[in-house]
Amino acid sequence: MDRWQHNIHAAELRLIALSPVTLMGAALTGAIAAPILWLSLDHRLVLAWTAAIFALTALRLLLWLRFRRVSQSDAAVIAWERPMTLTISLSGMLWGLFGVGFYLVGDPEIRGVVLLILASMLAAGTIFYSAHLRAHHGYVLACALPIAIASFVHASPTSILFGCLTLAYIALIVRAAHSFNRGISSALRLQLENASLVEGLKSAKEGAEEANRSKSQFLAAMSHELRTPLNAVIGYSEILLEDTAADGSGEERIADLRRIHAAGRHLLALVNDVLDLAKIEAGRVDVLAEPFELRGFLDEVAATVLPMVERNGNELQIRCAGDAGIVVGDATKLRQIVLNLLSNAAKFTTQGRITLTAARERRADIDWISISVADTGIGIARETLGRLFTPFTQADAATANKYGGTGLGLALSQRLARLMGGDIVAESEPGRGSRFTLALPASDAGPARAGDGLIGMLGERVAQTLGLPGTLKLS
Repeated sequence: MDRWQHNIHAAELRLIALSPVTLMGAALTGAIAAPILWLSLDHRLVLAWTAAIFALTALRLLLWLRFRRVSQSDAAVIAWERPMTLTISLSGMLWGLFGVGFYLVGDPEIRGVVLLILASMLAAGTIFYSAHLRAHHGYVLACALPIAIASFVHASPTSILFGCLTLAYIALIVRAAHSFNRGISSALRLQLENASLVEGLKSAKEGAEEANRSKSQFLAAMSHELRTPLNAVIGYSEILLEDTAADGSGEERIADLRRIHAAGRHLLALVNDVLDLAKIEAGRVDVLAEPFELRGFLDEVAATVLPMVERNGNELQIRCAGDAGIVVGDATKLRQIVLNLLSNAAKFTTQGRITLTAARERRADIDWISISVADTGIGIARETLGRLFTPFTQADAATANKYGGTGLGLALSQRLARLMGGDIVAESEPGRGSRFTLALPASDAGPARAGDGLIGMLGERVAQTLGLPGTLKLS
């Protein structure tokens, strides 16, 4: 059996049981029909028919009121199928008796009104009861068959023809009801399937959010446990390096200690990047809004990264527009982004030029700051640009093997930029270099979701490691 059949069946019953329109329509039409019959038929018959119509309407109203209490349960709704079908069929039978009045009155105008009322009740039954075919068929047959039988009993050629037309009309209505029912069933099935899909997606979303929360809690709990021994390794290696240098020990031992120190710092950087990224994805980051002067900020960042730039024989240029002025934002996060971009440029460029450019521009009545880092390095293939900002992704395996890295820097920078209301765009051509452009609102773009706060650990880490004095070529 179709998994939705039980639910569809219950929904069809609700469609015809929860609407009081048919009850009000039956009462109103009965009030109109009784005076018409009163003029031509025995008053006792008219009174009996009228009393039956209103008594049945009252019974159906009571059933409707009781049905509303259990309408949310499919099993309880289906249990009401029999009394619902029976009362609807009885209603059709009473209107069928009304139709027989066509042959009991002689006035052509009254006969026309009787046929008009009967046809309207049949049409209304098809509209309102097609959702449940048993109720519909019971109503239509009980409503139309009496006048068809009376036509054949009357036995005149005209009445026999009218009886045949009535049977054809019944067949047409039944066929139309089946067509309507298929449409209703399809719509109900689609609604149930969509509701199930939405519920499944909601459950999957809740599961993913719970897993993400668990991951964040785990990373937060492990943060201290991971960083403490790494900081100890780095600290002890620095002490040993100083002691070894003071003792005049061999270069081989110093080289080993430097490798230990470098490996510790590399591992700590990786741990910090992963934790930073996890916090951003979990929405546990604050964005601060503090004013700072852009030119002085860029000079500080450039001084920090200069040793890395010069290590590969590169030249660093800074081009800051005179109207760059004051920026209101999170300087720590911006420093982390710019340091990442400059570090990448320095790593993938040899004997070349790295240009740090900043300018203020107007977009839709809002001041924006554009900071770009351009280099003359190895460049990036066009097909690779699309996945540059995916965590743990690098341009290609050969580049990763030669230059190292974790593939987290650009992903982290892009998320920080978007957290501050901006974005990073990459342009590159193999062999001719790359350009990464960061665009940010010059004023506060609004705080992110409140949380633990993301400290600019990567920027501070680079500053501590590479913050040596040096000279810059400014242009």
